[in-house]
Amino acid sequence: GYGSVGIFETDTEDDMLRGLNAEQFDIAFVPSSVWARQRAGYTVVLQSRRERDITSTRTRMVLQRGVVFISPRSPYFDAEIIPRDEFAEYLASARMAVVGSQSVAGFVGPLYALNAEYGITRTTGNFLWCRSNEEVVKAVLSGLADIGVTEEGDMLQVLRAAGIEEDRDEYLRVVVRSRPVPTDPVVFRAGLSPETSALGRELKQALEDHSLGGGFGGVTLQSA
Repeated sequence: GYGSVGIFETDTEDDMLRGLNAEQFDIAFVPSSVWARQRAGYTVVLQSRRERDITSTRTRMVLQRGVVFISPRSPYFDAEIIPRDEFAEYLASARMAVVGSQSVAGFVGPLYALNAEYGITRTTGNFLWCRSNEEVVKAVLSGLADIGVTEEGDMLQVLRAAGIEEDRDEYLRVVVRSRPVPTDPVVFRAGLSPETSALGRELKQALEDHSLGGGFGGVTLQSA
């Protein structure tokens, strides 16, 4: 049996990734940016979930998707076909409202999709850094930025709150959507999968009861 629990807080996402790939943890609280890169045999047991997130019908995982959108002030807002080269030049100089660069669904994914579609990577430039995805949408709607990069669910929530979701095509145009990515998961090592382990089921229930989370790190169970 197990007599104690060892808790480890990792200093960086790279430390978290190395710990996962070495399977150092029995339980880990993982940012989605790390989970997307890991290659270990962990099982997703819990995920953060909001009303505006989507759920995969195949895997039942909770997912988020990012978008890049433009306002009616953009010269390409009403274009039937957006010319690739011209739009890439426009994107390189226009003011872009974004959240933190570590957000997979709200920054990394949409910019990757933007590069795939229009051949442009924006890692520096005329950014308007916002404190939240919601602020990104408001910045574009109010004219503070020409382009927004955010999570699609947050964009729709802002439009819904403003009473303009049904008429959203008048206020913004989505130019690219990223592939869906999972929200931050809590993962168990393979031997603790709740599907096959009684201890795993007990641990999952304990986490659900106490809503543990925050930061990222791992837990190891110590033998008695």
